[in-house]
Amino acid sequence: MAAHGRVTDVPTINLDFYPTFAEIIGYEIPDEHVADGASILPLLKGEEGPESLDGRLFSWHYPLDEPHFLGGRSSAANRGRDLKYIYFFDDGSDELFDLTNDESETTNLVSSMPEARTEHRERLRNWITEVKGKVPTGQHEI
Repeated sequence: MAAHGRVTDVPTINLDFYPTFAEIIGYEIPDEHVADGASILPLLKGEEGPESLDGRLFSWHYPLDEPHFLGGRSSAANRGRDLKYIYFFDDGSDELFDLTNDESETTNLVSSMPEARTEHRERLRNWITEVKGKVPTGQHEI
């Protein structure tokens, strides 16, 4: 029975749906089928999630040839438990936020946390390479 009204601060993502539903119905995901998410069934049951959920790094790639009409910019980002890093391909700038203390992302910590910036930037660069992400022509590589 699921815990009612339980709140968790373990980050999850929509990519977790597939492995979660697979576990619920007892479906074995084939080894050759890479599932980017992880089962969050323990969290849904009100149990502690496996440590593997707690330390994940989420990454996004949003390459745009021109700014989106709603204000979106050509960028990529990653988020660990507390920190979110964004790199903008259009001008080569970047931002780092402590989501635990600044969930509205008002204070850019790039200058005050250079080691975290370097780590997140390198991990984002490696991920973009791994997924063969493209940077629009004329924009800045990370």
